[in-house]
Amino acid sequence: MENSRCVAWLSRVWTQLTGPSPTRGDGGFESLPDEVVTDILSRLQADQVVKLRSVCRRWCALTAAPNFAQRHLEKAAPLIVFQAFYWTYHRRDGFHLFYVDTCSKRKKKLIGKISSTRILHMSSTTQRHLKLCGSCNGLLIFQRGTPDKYDFEKVAPFTYYICNPIIQELITVRAGGKVFGFFFHSLANEYQLLRFNQSSDDQFRFGIGSLGPMMWREVGPFPYRPRELNAPPVVNGCLHWMAIGPCSHSIMLFRIEDGEFRFMPHPGKLNQSCEGHENMHLLSSKGRLYAYRTYAKVLGIWVLEDAASWRWVKKFNVHLERDLKQFPRSYQGFFETKLWDVWNDQLLLMLPGKGLLRYQRQSKRIMKVQSGRLKKGFKMISAEYTGSLVSLSGYCER
Repeated sequence: MENSRCVAWLSRVWTQLTGPSPTRGDGGFESLPDEVVTDILSRLQADQVVKLRSVCRRWCALTAAPNFAQRHLEKAAPLIVFQAFYWTYHRRDGFHLFYVDTCSKRKKKLIGKISSTRILHMSSTTQRHLKLCGSCNGLLIFQRGTPDKYDFEKVAPFTYYICNPIIQELITVRAGGKVFGFFFHSLANEYQLLRFNQSSDDQFRFGIGSLGPMMWREVGPFPYRPRELNAPPVVNGCLHWMAIGPCSHSIMLFRIEDGEFRFMPHPGKLNQSCEGHENMHLLSSKGRLYAYRTYAKVLGIWVLEDAASWRWVKKFNVHLERDLKQFPRSYQGFFETKLWDVWNDQLLLMLPGKGLLRYQRQSKRIMKVQSGRLKKGFKMISAEYTGSLVSLSGYCER
């Protein structure tokens, strides 16, 4: 990766800095203009930039400049962040947050752990109650719930925490409803949340609110709501969810630019019931929107080729029983298989009780992702994540 070359080069510079300090006229590192040094530093991973700030005052000043965080974010490669749950006697066991780097050269070791100490100002008991809800520009949002396996939202369902684990900043948000979207509005230059509340007539009202100050604009009512409230895919300036509704209204969209909600049909065969999409899920990968579902032990995958005309194309099928026969599962286990990423000719699959697998579609080769960190019997919530230096210092508790 380019990042590894930058780090190797910077390590030589570090050695140079610990010796006699070169002047700008010596042809050493100090002779490079600020623009060149800033460009190099902006290509590093966010946690590496934080460490390099202690090397010298110049690097610290360049990376603390107002526009550096955005410049770094534009070049950063997205990862997958996921929260793993384990239960002991119906109670969740600790707080476990990981990331997956599909670009890693270490083919079998793609998983790393995000230290829970980076989620600041929380006791271990509070951390155990957190549930990952989404990510935006390196900021993670968690809902505070209960460790009860069967009623996660029994305690304080409307309290949320937004944090940047890299620079260790955190704020608390009380949304007054269930949050189902977190995004950045570039025209308004602010982070915003989506929430919903159910009225007495079984209609749903959605709210759009900014982090600072927290003011909500209510829209609706709508007859349907998102089926899953965690980490909606963001593609082409829209957030996407599978909706609880008929096939013709089974995918819900929110356009960030104009704040408009729309309901669209899912790919594949449509019918009057929900059979065509009750087991369908959405995924964003490399700027494209995918839909997938399991039927008759086959994982079908579609890609949205044209968002304007809402044209979906069947990408491929994965025969789970035949191609993954070395990982036998129950019939129900096939339906619980999740697609996490698509790149080149490979898929990243999560099999309940088996873990993460890399599947090469043409050769049918399967490689288990060995992390040594995941226990058996875990469940996961995942989101696309980009490590960043975006600060929350301008926001206070809402």
